[in-house]
Amino acid sequence: MGKVSISSFSSLFGCNEMININLAMKLLFALLLVATISVGSFAANPVTGTVIQASDQSPISGANVLLKNAEGKLLAYGVTDANGRFSIMLPSTRENLTIHVTIMGYRTYSAPLTLDSNPLVIRMEEGSFQLKEVTVKADRIRESGDTITYNVGSFAKNRTGA
Repeated sequence: MGKVSISSFSSLFGCNEMININLAMKLLFALLLVATISVGSFAANPVTGTVIQASDQSPISGANVLLKNAEGKLLAYGVTDANGRFSIMLPSTRENLTIHVTIMGYRTYSAPLTLDSNPLVIRMEEGSFQLKEVTVKADRIRESGDTITYNVGSFAKNRTGA
C-alpha cells in the first residue's frame, strides 16, 4: 500500500494553490508587523518650546536652539520662528541631554533637558559685551578724487621669483 503525502492530498482536492496563497499572506502579514514595530521604535519625540525675552515676555526670532550630550557633542538643532517657537526631533538616544539657546545680544541659556516640561518656555536675559578698541588702517590704497593710488612697496614680495 502506498504512502499518502500532503502534496498528493492537496493536489487531489485542488487546494495546493490555496495553501501557497495562505502561506504567502501569513508571511506578508508577519513582515508588515515587524516593519511597523521597527519604525515605531525609531520614531523620535519632538522637543517644542518658545524663546522669549525675560524682561517683557516678547518672542525672540532667529535664536539657535541646540541639543548636546554630556560630552558636548551636538545631536540636534533648530532655529526659532517669527513667534519664538521651535521644534526639534529628539535623537534616539536617551542619555543626559542639555539644551543651549544662543542669539546675539543675549546671554547664552543652558539647562538639562527634561521631557516632562514639554513644551519649554525659555527666558533669555539681555547681555551686552564691550569689545576692545579696533583700529582700521589702510595704507596700501589711497583715493583722492577720481584717482586710486597703490603703494606697491607695502605688498608682500614673492621671494621664489616665480
